[in-house]
Amino acid sequence: MYCRFAANALLATLGEARSKHSGVISVFRQRFIKTGELPAPLSEIYEDLINSRQRGDYDLNTHIDPETAAELLQKARQFVDEVEQWLQRNHWL
Repeated sequence: MYCRFAANALLATLGEARSKHSGVISVFRQRFIKTGELPAPLSEIYEDLINSRQRGDYDLNTHIDPETAAELLQKARQFVDEVEQWLQRNHWL
């Protein structure tokens, strides 16, 4: 969830807002990844986190082992840290 808040914070700097994950990731990729504002691997990280969250929320048969959970947490921290750094560099924080 924090990653979506972070991505929405980026969109807000453009006067953009999206209510669905697909809309957030689309604008995020178009305005921050394709332009080189943020490193391309963040796009994959964000998509992986969204997909994992959706599976965890809606697929009752999904089991996430502790190792996978730790990896996802590390990715989420990396994503939020990168966004926070961008916001600071661009004087939004």
